[in-house]
Amino acid sequence: MSRAGRISAVCALFVLVAVGLITSSDTRHLSETSYGAVPAGHGVLYDLLEELGIPLSRSFASASRLPERETVWWIEPPRLALAAPPPEADAEQPERREPPRWLERMHPKSSELSGDALGEWIAAGGTAVVFLDSSAQREELQLAGFAVPAREELAPPAGGGEAADAREEGAPVDASASDAEEEHGAKRDPFAAPRSFTVLGAPLRAPRRLALPWPVAFTGEGEGWSVVARAEGEPFALERARGDGRLVVVADASFLWNRWLPRADAAPLALDFVRAYGVPRIDERAHGLSGSRGVVRTLAASAAAPFLAGLALFGVLFAWFGGALPRRVVGDAEPPAPTLDTYVASMAGYYGASREYPRVFERYRELSARRLRRALALAPDAPLAHVIQRAQHLRRADEGALELLAGRAPVRDARGLARAVRKLDELVRRVAG
Repeated sequence: MSRAGRISAVCALFVLVAVGLITSSDTRHLSETSYGAVPAGHGVLYDLLEELGIPLSRSFASASRLPERETVWWIEPPRLALAAPPPEADAEQPERREPPRWLERMHPKSSELSGDALGEWIAAGGTAVVFLDSSAQREELQLAGFAVPAREELAPPAGGGEAADAREEGAPVDASASDAEEEHGAKRDPFAAPRSFTVLGAPLRAPRRLALPWPVAFTGEGEGWSVVARAEGEPFALERARGDGRLVVVADASFLWNRWLPRADAAPLALDFVRAYGVPRIDERAHGLSGSRGVVRTLAASAAAPFLAGLALFGVLFAWFGGALPRRVVGDAEPPAPTLDTYVASMAGYYGASREYPRVFERYRELSARRLRRALALAPDAPLAHVIQRAQHLRRADEGALELLAGRAPVRDARGLARAVRKLDELVRRVAG
């Protein structure tokens, strides 16, 4: 292989690798976020609100950079601080009080909800709506500087009528559903059989029937909180004011899952929250996502930065090497010689546009004289009078044509020019025989 071929092969390899990095597939649809298409994701909620013409958006800003007087939803933020550690947690179960390190690395931003930055944004007029994870800790949580009451699973309704568990058609009945949470904080099974319950409250336009596997409600109203929605009589959504804004906390976000949103009145309940608290920005920063910074900036901040730098250096060197070689010069092909017809047509167009008929006829008279000299075998510089005399001796020449050839018959317009040209052409044909 030649040197140029080897260089081209290396360049093609680098280009293909770069294209693979840039066009790598997006895996956000596999996450439990508003991009997610998995059962526990919220992509169906986002698509539903968007299809209804609600101008919602996603937010990737920190609590201190949120736009003022906006409504922001936090759906199942993965890491929230406890309001106060329980007394038995100091020595016996330290793992339950501190989040695992992998969760700390994956979601370092969700702890912002527990600090003062969120509270200051709410006080400036923002509306924060937080939908809690039903499988998270049941102790009191810290949100925007406020202690959120503990939560517990709703007790199954007594009796076996319509208030009994509404099992999903075809799903097996789990007799040990109350013992399903084998480990504290474990994620609930999105395919478990649900049971129905009713949610009532001021923000709701009508009583809403939900169907969830393990519905969760607050154990009490909490100091300073107002109950805005109840599930089977237990507090389901709490609200409190701070400054010009307000904080709303919903005990169970499971009804927003892709799995359960199409069931019962889950979608109307989500729309009730939109009507009551405004068009939302759905936060994804708490889930470890960030806004798109562009392909170049993203790759520059990634582990592929050294490779990109080497690729750029290689491209510069390749361009310099190509510029150092002498350029090939390819001459243009000679155009074909113009034909007489082309020349005559171009000159005719030029003279025709001038409208100077006497000058045009004068040139044509000279052309006819040269043609007659050749036909009579005369010298090229033979006087015109000698040409006319020789043409008269042949007894084939028209007297009017000879008058035109001698220049004694003037031409003043296009019609006269056309007649004169025809007579001169006829004279040349007669003399040439």
